Amino acid sequence: MSSKNNISETKLSKPLFLYMLIGISILLDFLGIITLILSFVGVGFVLSFITDFIGSVSSFILNNTQRLVDIKWALDEIAKLKNELTVVNKGGGKKGSNISGSIISKINEIFLQEKIKSLSMGILITMGATVIELIPLLGDISPTYTLATIALMVRRRNGWNKFVIQINLIKNKIQKFKGSIMRGGGKIGSATKVDKS
Repeated sequence: MSSKNNISETKLSKPLFLYMLIGISILLDFLGIITLILSFVGVGFVLSFITDFIGSVSSFILNNTQRLVDIKWALDEIAKLKNELTVVNKGGGKKGSNISGSIISKINEIFLQEKIKSLSMGILITMGATVIELIPLLGDISPTYTLATIALMVRRRNGWNKFVIQINLIKNKIQKFKGSIMRGGGKIGSATKVDKS
């Protein structure tokens, strides 16, 4: 089969904004220990409030920015998949149309499930970290923001990897179907227009 008809493998993008967040989290957790020491001279409470505020705001902004980036990435991957399915429709006739319809329904369902889980788990992890940080002494000595960010990164990787696996399985099926069309004497073109609707 010609290399131009090969479908590239989908890979999960790097969580750049979560990398930024974990750097901030480590710094804030270190400052938390310093505020605990300073609390013995009466200024720790104010500094603790400031670090908690910075931690909550930075976690909200960077985590949600990463979520939006991930959703944009997933939508782009779905659009590329629809491109390939357009080719299958043209070359595979009724059988190609049936395959395309079932695939689009399945991948949209997986995408919606992950988008909901990403939002709900992100809120739970962030709120849990904020509550712990507000507890006197425990919030100062606990590396809560760092652990919360690691939890967000692990949840993101596990969640979106399921999406990636399904996308690549579908691409593999499309590749095989395109191969069967060509072996049967049909022709496969190349889709160039990306439809993100």
